[in-house]
Amino acid sequence: MAIELHPECRRFINQQDGVVARPQALELGLGAEFLKNRIRYGEWKRLQRGVYATHSGRPSREAQLWAAMLRAGPDAVLSHQTAAERQGLLKQPSSLIHISVPEARNPSRHGKIPGVVIHRSDVIVSTRYPGGTLPCTRIEDTVLDLIKVSKSFDAKYNWICLAIGGRLTTAERILDALAKRKRFPARREAELMLGYAAEGILSWLERQWAEGVERQHGFPTARRQVKVRQGTTSKYLDNLYEDYRVCVELDGKAAHPEEERRFDEARDRWNLAHGKVVTMRYQVPDLRDQEHRCEKAAEMAVVLRDHGSAVGGPCEDPRCQERFAEFRIRISESAERSRVPLSRPQSVAIASSGLPFVS
Repeated sequence: MAIELHPECRRFINQQDGVVARPQALELGLGAEFLKNRIRYGEWKRLQRGVYATHSGRPSREAQLWAAMLRAGPDAVLSHQTAAERQGLLKQPSSLIHISVPEARNPSRHGKIPGVVIHRSDVIVSTRYPGGTLPCTRIEDTVLDLIKVSKSFDAKYNWICLAIGGRLTTAERILDALAKRKRFPARREAELMLGYAAEGILSWLERQWAEGVERQHGFPTARRQVKVRQGTTSKYLDNLYEDYRVCVELDGKAAHPEEERRFDEARDRWNLAHGKVVTMRYQVPDLRDQEHRCEKAAEMAVVLRDHGSAVGGPCEDPRCQERFAEFRIRISESAERSRVPLSRPQSVAIASSGLPFVS
């Protein structure tokens, strides 16, 4: 027969999602024999060494996290992928629970903690939230920790894009957190990425456009993530060449899923009718390698020339120079035609007037 706990005791345990560590239980007045009997009769379940679920059912994710944290001991904080999970950077729980502790502590000295990865660092200064809530690294430290353990540039940059693109933090705040770390192996790389993010370049696709198309081919720098008013709502334009009334939208799967494409097209029509802005849309296959990026650069040179002064030119690749030469021939052949872009995937024609910008 189950024994009812004192209300104060039950309240404390409920704050930890029904999980309690042995030292906590003893401090609450639950004797060693009481704990032994609860386990023996199957009323409680052992989750970690010296940590118990005060029920016999399947533990929730929150209970698993509490068990790992209580096993790791004081000053421990959820970090890395597990912190990312709780902060909205990951949609699915990480397979392993990641916990950071001070350098001087080693919770694994008496044996490996099942399902838990322990990180040891004195850099992390935990911000503990009000009682009953699992402590977690700040979002800025979470991003930096994930950059440290990621191998490729794209994987590292993706964490920055998720955090800033999700409006969970800013490039400036991450830079401030980076400055507080005396040792950071990927510091220069992180500073470069945060420079991109500060410009509003918040995806792999946007970086390919800015670096592989815009900068390598001498185009003017677009305004990134420009907030514009559309009727009673506001939208963001990925890359706006304001003097030319040309907008480049980059449709990655995460930002522009298939079901939203029709809304994108409606927005393009609105931009044309009310803001007099032509919209060019590109997807991952359009910019997947430098050959394709050079091809789109030659195309954009035509588009921008048709709506302003001639800008842009071939990069150092000889094949790129050939493409630009081909497009110059096309420009010459179309000199007597209407000044409309010659090649424009999912684009619309342009007129001349102002766009209602919102700062």
